[in-house]
Amino acid sequence: MRPATERDEGGIAALATAAGGVGAWGREQRVGPEHPDRRRHVELEGDRVVGYGAIWRRKDTIFGLDALVHPDLRKRGLGRRIIDRLFEDLAELGATAVEARIDADHTAALTFMVRRGFTELNRLERVRLDVAAIADVPETVPPGIDIVPLGEARDPETEAALRAILTAAFRERPIRHLEPFTETPMERFAAELDEALPDGSFIAREAGKVIGFTGLSAGPEPGTLNAFLTATAREHRHRGIATALMNRTLAYAKQNGYRAIYSSSPNRAMQDLNEMLGFKRFAAAEIRVARRL
Repeated sequence: MRPATERDEGGIAALATAAGGVGAWGREQRVGPEHPDRRRHVELEGDRVVGYGAIWRRKDTIFGLDALVHPDLRKRGLGRRIIDRLFEDLAELGATAVEARIDADHTAALTFMVRRGFTELNRLERVRLDVAAIADVPETVPPGIDIVPLGEARDPETEAALRAILTAAFRERPIRHLEPFTETPMERFAAELDEALPDGSFIAREAGKVIGFTGLSAGPEPGTLNAFLTATAREHRHRGIATALMNRTLAYAKQNGYRAIYSSSPNRAMQDLNEMLGFKRFAAAEIRVARRL
């Protein structure tokens, strides 16, 4: 085993294809020059990359971990050697916790990580909506509610209101975090909001007050979209506002010729809403696992 370099990127990509899985976890860490907050290693068989492992700093002392072993060499101790090496790196970098993602149908990989002290945090259901299969989308809106495109309503005051609603929604979700919940700084939130399509994302208001949001962003392939954050202020839930917002995004996708909308959420209420709207699972759920160090 040796440190990975940019020259190994092709071999690592080929290994990822052989290993299977549809997640994007760790993909961007497999390319690019070395960085002091990242460590990568490869195992070679001749000129072929048959094992790979990486860690990278995600937030403060919380790190991400990605490991791949070629199917032909599994159950021979290679995975254990890779993980052991990465844990040496984690100790050297002062990590206090590490997180990984595993496809639910990779049961051997999940068992392997659980045996090394990782526990499940949540599951992101991967679902897809075939836009061509959408019938006429109802545009009904709850009484007193006004729905407008993000691009039409966005200003500093609206951004602050959206940040407050989304912060409250994330704070309430029954997800175990590796670190105490912290609010996203306003500048970073505004930068993240830039990813949302201004005419395909929508804000719900009542008497001029922002009370809900849902958005779309560019999807993984041409002609596709990703669902981008959905939240309703707590005191306005169970009134059909989230459904009305989502219907606006479906109508936008249909009117503009998009093929599909992808969504992945660990939130049960969002999963139920997606199912009601016709989203179907297209791949195994992604399991988020972690271990404190």
